[in-house]
Amino acid sequence: MPRHLAARLIVALLAVAALAGVPAVARRPAALPVVEVWPRWSGWRDAVEVCDEEFRIKVAAGPTRDRLTVDGRDHPLEGKLADVRRWDAQADPPAARRRLVWKERLGDRARWTVDGVAGPWARDLSAVVFDADGHTWHTATLDGRACVLRDGLVMARFDEILDACRREAAAESDRMGRAADTAPWYVGADRRGRWLATPQGVHGPFQFVGTVVYAPDRRHWACYVRRTGRWALLHDGRLRGWFGTVGLQPRADRPPDGEDPRFGSSANQLIWFSGQGSQRRVWLNDRSWPLRPGSAGEWAWLTDKTGLLWREEISRPGPFPRERWYRNGQVIGEGYGPHHNCGLTTAEHGTGWVLMTRASRTGPRTVHCPLGRFGPYSAADNPCVSNGGRVAWTAVDRDGQERLWIDGHPVSGGLADRYEFEGERLVGTQRVAGGRVFHIDGVPGPVVTNDSNDTIGLVERGGHIAYLARDGEQQVLVIDQQVRLRAPELSGLIALDNGHRWRVTTSRPARWPWLDRWQGGPPSTPLDSATTPDGEHRATVETRRGLRGAARHSLRHDGRLMALPGPVNWLVISPDGRHTVCQALGPRPYVVADGRRVLRATLSGQRFSPDGVFLATARPGPETQVVSLRWPATR
Repeated sequence: MPRHLAARLIVALLAVAALAGVPAVARRPAALPVVEVWPRWSGWRDAVEVCDEEFRIKVAAGPTRDRLTVDGRDHPLEGKLADVRRWDAQADPPAARRRLVWKERLGDRARWTVDGVAGPWARDLSAVVFDADGHTWHTATLDGRACVLRDGLVMARFDEILDACRREAAAESDRMGRAADTAPWYVGADRRGRWLATPQGVHGPFQFVGTVVYAPDRRHWACYVRRTGRWALLHDGRLRGWFGTVGLQPRADRPPDGEDPRFGSSANQLIWFSGQGSQRRVWLNDRSWPLRPGSAGEWAWLTDKTGLLWREEISRPGPFPRERWYRNGQVIGEGYGPHHNCGLTTAEHGTGWVLMTRASRTGPRTVHCPLGRFGPYSAADNPCVSNGGRVAWTAVDRDGQERLWIDGHPVSGGLADRYEFEGERLVGTQRVAGGRVFHIDGVPGPVVTNDSNDTIGLVERGGHIAYLARDGEQQVLVIDQQVRLRAPELSGLIALDNGHRWRVTTSRPARWPWLDRWQGGPPSTPLDSATTPDGEHRATVETRRGLRGAARHSLRHDGRLMALPGPVNWLVISPDGRHTVCQALGPRPYVVADGRRVLRATLSGQRFSPDGVFLATARPGPETQVVSLRWPATR
């Protein structure tokens, strides 16, 4: 071979080897983010609160007064900044705007400022509470009267505040926080009696006002009230009554502790109790049913889309009580059980349920669920309920054949040893010769060797189901119960295109064995990873050994490989999946954004805000600093 051709061949081979060993892809580099650093306000209790903050708050502390900057706009203060809160309309329409409030102190007085509009200076200022629409509520002493204020305006005046929503402790632990777990309500008193102030108005006067309970949507509420010795339910400002007693255990002076009205699975389902003489009734909104006199004090109840389900203990002939179950006042069955819920199975969240009853301790079983009544069966077991309301069980019919029932329909095929819902899919596990078989909605898959405590990480998208399992020394990717890929290591399963494509992190040897040896072998298991909330974008940190055994680290972001200056301590990805930020360690630690060094520092409390701004804290000296990275597309 001529010398010049041999030289060209050697250069070409070296170029191929270099391209294969260097993690880089020819692509136009993205714009670098703008880095900002400013002193952290001492009022922030930890770094997470700073990173959870979307308004980019900067505080310049002074000896007697502070200066507040929000989104580049200065807000001079008359006193010292004491607290900052925000409200984000997470459960409301996207058009609902965020609100920011802060508290400043001046001597023994304080005030709340809402979106830059300052409220009155007052004493005894309480913590602020947000209602479902983002309005701020708090109490204060103005001109010697105890006042309830809404957005800084006085809504009600009393001689004293007797009771209020328990938000102070929760607010302190969630300062930059989300909407409150409760909603505002205040019980005040004057010479005419007691009053209840809520976002719907001021109600009263009453002799007694019980604890206010709110529905999950934080818009509907209810409590027991008493007037002239009679009791009523106050529901969203509407009185329902009057009765001699209220609550499950009647008392003339006040409801027993813990027997407040209860909201069911939705905001339009309110459960409460009333009594008139010896007759007690249970209510679901405006419908009521009588309770059996002398029934046991413990009372189990459940609501679904069609009404109310409850249980009463009717006798205890032995260690197992005999119980009677009602649905909307009608008896649906009796049974025996070793615990107070007998054969009732519910989901952790949601309204689905499965109830198994039997006329005697050894008699046939009947299965009840929101879909109807099924059976009787000579045996029934494995009741399962999903959070979305799907139900399943196994039962032996009159022919002696055991079947799996899903949503009221029998499923043909083999049975698993046990079942449980993973999301809205029923997953069964069956022991077989050589390993295990996972059943998905009654359909068996391939034989794998997972241990009994191994999970399969089921992923569903667009009606397609995929999971990762182990088969001996290899891992397999199973899609729609078919093995699609085998590799020594698999991780990071992500669905794309509504389940038509799937992405998984794998390790495969190089195409040429000599090149695999030159690179030091395939990459190890990813050291760190980050995925967007929608699961469409993923970034992982990988490492491999070079010719001399030195570790080389790289970042894989949606298939693109980028070299890293050293090992990584943490990795985060923006909500839209466009940007990544990680902390490269070593003698000279760097902050790496999109594969490029942007700052020499060690950060903590790192997080992306929902609008794509990276926030973290650094402590280069005695004072903590706030660090932000903003890309041109973010505000």
